[in-house]
Amino acid sequence: MHTVDKIFVHSKFIFETYDNDIALLKLKEPIRFSEYIIPVLEVPYVNRNTCKQSTNLAITENMFCAGYDTEQKDACQGDSGGPHVTRYKDTYFVTGIVSWGEGCARKGKYGVYTKLSRFLGWQENR
Repeated sequence: MHTVDKIFVHSKFIFETYDNDIALLKLKEPIRFSEYIIPVLEVPYVNRNTCKQSTNLAITENMFCAGYDTEQKDACQGDSGGPHVTRYKDTYFVTGIVSWGEGCARKGKYGVYTKLSRFLGWQENR
């Protein structure tokens, strides 16, 4: 269990569209990693136009879609705030944050993630 010291919610977060869906939590103590690691599921990026055509909801420049068209692997309710990772060589980088989706692992629907690269300046100022 970790104690949160401060919470920084983006001042331009829009609840209706989930635009700017990002917050930072400052913990009282650092997390100590151990030999036990939860496996990472790499979910592939989806072409922006394909993503936009799959929903009637807004996909802003601060978002990206990831997932499979037919495989049942996806973020689901309760995963919000979790990481989307991209592997480069032997290193995983956090590239997004689970934001929303229309159901879980539905054919033709994708998970929508907050695009971290759009918030690097905001993050560094916290």
